[in-house]
Amino acid sequence: PASHPLAGRAEIDLGELAELPLSLTERRNNPALVDLVVGACHEAGFEPLPGPANGSLQDTLATIGSRPGWTVVYASHARVLHSPRVAFVPFRAPGLALSTGLAVPVSSPVPHLDTLLLACGDHES
Repeated sequence: PASHPLAGRAEIDLGELAELPLSLTERRNNPALVDLVVGACHEAGFEPLPGPANGSLQDTLATIGSRPGWTVVYASHARVLHSPRVAFVPFRAPGLALSTGLAVPVSSPVPHLDTLLLACGDHES
């Protein structure tokens, strides 16, 4: 919540969230994200406290705005979401990286695909 002492920080360590409940979607809805976040918590030395699992991001943010807790949102979402009751604070978690994939039809490749892949750096064809 925006009123929490960590909310005013420019960046925090993931371990600083150990005492706060984590509101995250159920694993069946997004196993890659849940495994990534829970794994990062384990790497930081703690088991995340379970918080309420809400149906939507807006529900989760409303819950966090009303009581102590935290969730993970993609940085691109955090830049465009505006909620006066919720603070979006980047966190450090060594070794945390989200793998992504791009699927395109083989028969008709997307224009400029090679340029995009080169800009992304590490890729497999």
